[in-house]
Amino acid sequence: MKPLAATWYRRARLIARAGRLASKLAAAPDDRPSLWWDAITQFPEFQPLQKRHELIWLVTRVQQVNASRILEIGTASGGTLCALARAARSEARIATVDLSLPWARRVACRRLSARGQRIECIEGDSHAPATRDRAAAFLGESGWDLLLIDGDHSLSGVERDFSLYSPAVRRGGLIVLHDIVPDVRRRLGIATSADSGDVPEFWKTLKARYPRAEEIVEDDQQDACGLGVITV
Repeated sequence: MKPLAATWYRRARLIARAGRLASKLAAAPDDRPSLWWDAITQFPEFQPLQKRHELIWLVTRVQQVNASRILEIGTASGGTLCALARAARSEARIATVDLSLPWARRVACRRLSARGQRIECIEGDSHAPATRDRAAAFLGESGWDLLLIDGDHSLSGVERDFSLYSPAVRRGGLIVLHDIVPDVRRRLGIATSADSGDVPEFWKTLKARYPRAEEIVEDDQQDACGLGVITV
């Protein structure tokens, strides 16, 4: 197969696979997020960068807050976005931001929405006011139900994302940080593919500011991951 034809084949396959995944999730019961995880993990191209227990907990909370306005910072493969869409209301608007969102990935991510939902893929620097403005134009200036921060893991980066976007989350809404558990390299000096960056350090400062903050961690000894949750 010629290189150009191969490229188009990969793009078309990714988009088609997104449609198949969306159909599988639509058929799964509303009250069985564990089955959503099983469906998503059958599609490696949309593998969530999450722990099973932690993602199931997150989408359960999304259902509980009746979320219809969601912003995700850090799209990656789109697996977490897919789970969030399944948990959100049928008329939900969901925006996802990443530095790199090629055309085929954007189309595939939009196909992960349920009927009646809209997913907006924003390629850009989450720290830039222009990116924040694009998210606000789609979701509204305020009243967001969920902000998931999983982008730049540097201290200045995660601080910037929090300060720039958290004021838009409504009272009773959720602000969630991913990778609050220090990775193995930072704890034990053993290099792995995981990288929690400075998120654990920033999370410590947030816990001091928000005494009722929650931590959702599958295993205290795991390599990064973990969710830090603030209810506004």
